[in-house]
Amino acid sequence: MLPSPSSSPQGPPHVLDPITNLAHIPQPQLLRQTSLKFFPTPPHEKKPKRQATLTGFGPNKPTIESSSDEEDWEPSDDEEDVFVAGPSTRPAHYGARAAQTYNRPTYLSIYASTSTLPVLQSFVSSHKADVFKCLSVQPDRHLTPPYACAYSHGARNGRTPYLAVAHEEGTVHIFNTSKRRDWDEEPQRQTITNHSNGVFDVQWDNSDSRIVTCSGDKSALITDVRTGQCTHGLAPQGSTVKCVAWDPNHQDLLATGSRDGSIHLFDLRVHEEWDDGLKMSNPVRAIPGAHQDLPKGKGRAKKGTPAAPGITSLLSASADGILKFWDLRCLTSGKKSRRRPRGILSLAAGRGPTAGYIFGLGADSQIHCYTLPSLTPDTSRRYTHPNLVSSGSFYVSISVSPCGRWLASGANSKDGKAFIFDVATRPSEINHASRGVQLNGQVGEVGAVDWAEDALATCADDGTVRVWRPDVVVYRSCVQQPEETRWDWAWAS
Repeated sequence: MLPSPSSSPQGPPHVLDPITNLAHIPQPQLLRQTSLKFFPTPPHEKKPKRQATLTGFGPNKPTIESSSDEEDWEPSDDEEDVFVAGPSTRPAHYGARAAQTYNRPTYLSIYASTSTLPVLQSFVSSHKADVFKCLSVQPDRHLTPPYACAYSHGARNGRTPYLAVAHEEGTVHIFNTSKRRDWDEEPQRQTITNHSNGVFDVQWDNSDSRIVTCSGDKSALITDVRTGQCTHGLAPQGSTVKCVAWDPNHQDLLATGSRDGSIHLFDLRVHEEWDDGLKMSNPVRAIPGAHQDLPKGKGRAKKGTPAAPGITSLLSASADGILKFWDLRCLTSGKKSRRRPRGILSLAAGRGPTAGYIFGLGADSQIHCYTLPSLTPDTSRRYTHPNLVSSGSFYVSISVSPCGRWLASGANSKDGKAFIFDVATRPSEINHASRGVQLNGQVGEVGAVDWAEDALATCADDGTVRVWRPDVVVYRSCVQQPEETRWDWAWAS
């Protein structure tokens, strides 16, 4: 007897194969045995490839070595992206495919494995859209010469390129140097006037919400960029304050270097609040005469003993040609390099392909390279140019690009020259790479220089700040038709 429809088995009927008439039963899919692809590490698992010994250097800046442990490190946009093989469960061959670190794929870092001399030669600057004038606050002057400049941390990471420029009159201008067309108006600038004398250095804090400035009025002040109000003061130090730097890992720690050769360390959490709301901090540690050799015998200096050389950077350097790497836990035992016949005017720390190197601009008009932490000179890395002159000036500085591939230097000349070098490749590997590329476009000494992600700013005594960018199309047009394009563009040579 056939079963009735109501008593038929429930569920879908078997699907018959069209050829064999056999029931087709789906088989479970096996996992693919192919090699695992690379996926970004979750944010909470990011770790740096290696802990940098010193970070946050720039022209004429001291730098503080943080004592925080590695487990206290937190990822940030400034760090390189880290990729690991496979998902969270590590495969059996994990040891053979260890975690790999890659540079951020920006325009300035894609050339890390090849010579970038042709890229350096393509830097151009518009006479209209890339020139910013440092207007004077005095009624009898039009322009004032800039002493220092610094791009914000956001500018180094592809965000809005804000550039702080310090001037001879004690003012600071903050420019938006975003690329624009020649007929576009300059974005609104901000002017901060808190000092009564020239400002020799300016630096942004890690959040880009504050700047610290040091001046010939023997003070260092911290200003809120959004309001323009001074919020903190660092106690007067008895001499002109030449350079200042934030601790790269702590927003409340700073160091300053003075003309009398002293270094002072400040903690903003230790302060006195004045009636006008200003918070004044005294030094928590001090290194008097950091580069002065004490005379033998009594501790008092004899008559005729030369004054202590001024500090230009903590890793510190001075006119005596000695670099000192200070251990903040024991300030009397700073490691120092051998004495050299040349003075050191400016220091800059490498990053990326040049991490672990310190570049120093010498009074011999050459850029020398030292390894950390031994401060041993690397004689195979020396960069110069026939027209690069640094002697006779205390305002010429150097700066390393965010990708760590390029270095820019000012020069003490009357015709406004600046120079850029490929420092990631040894000079012996590329013909004439050590001589770099010359930028012509200003008048007078070019002192301060600094990098954004895809631009370079140079400051000259003619009261202008010029921004340079790589543009191969415009550069070729300038080379092929120099008479027509020289009215609109300046280019490398």
